[in-house]
Amino acid sequence: MKAKITLVALSLLFVFKAHSQSTINTADLPHANDTFRVSIGQIDQGLDISTTGPSAMWDFSQLVHTSQRVDSFIDESATNPLFAIVFIDNALNTNRANHATSAAGFNLGALINLSDVYNFYYNSSASYKQVGLGAGVNGIPLPITYSPHDIIYKLPLQYPSVDSSDSGYSINLISTLGIYFNVDKTRKNEVDGWGNLSTPFGSFDVLRIHSTVIEQDSLY
Repeated sequence: MKAKITLVALSLLFVFKAHSQSTINTADLPHANDTFRVSIGQIDQGLDISTTGPSAMWDFSQLVHTSQRVDSFIDESATNPLFAIVFIDNALNTNRANHATSAAGFNLGALINLSDVYNFYYNSSASYKQVGLGAGVNGIPLPITYSPHDIIYKLPLQYPSVDSSDSGYSINLISTLGIYFNVDKTRKNEVDGWGNLSTPFGSFDVLRIHSTVIEQDSLY
């Protein structure tokens, strides 16, 4: 069984640099022990989301949030001991991570339940990437490494820039459950604008990044 998922997302990354084009680097992206409050707003059909380019102005000050959540980033060593070894923050480790996030569990078919899921990331001067994930597979901890890694952003991010990367991982449980799960992903990022964004929480200098992610999941 194969399923193809296409996700097109527009994201605005906030930085605090006045009166000039913004640049995103390692200091602007998550590190261990960071927390970010995320507001989920009501859909407003009147918002202008098409404007972009250099020195653009985005006025989203009329947005009303309906809920909020806090995203937390933890040290990779604070996860399951097995995961902490596989993703240890060491220069000799090809799957090195320096922080992680917890995620909701999910099922692969009727036989496999994944719980206590963690996503592992590495933030460096060159890129921000996901190196793998870990989960309890039917209660047994299983570290899963990406090969190649999912490079979410190549750094530094500036306008205009375009980059792409391929990534993926597999879960081979043929010998125990007769199941093989594979993910192939392609990510393309285009920095198509910079300027100032007005929100109910203030105004910010931003880059606009147009990300297209195509993922194919295969279950045998």
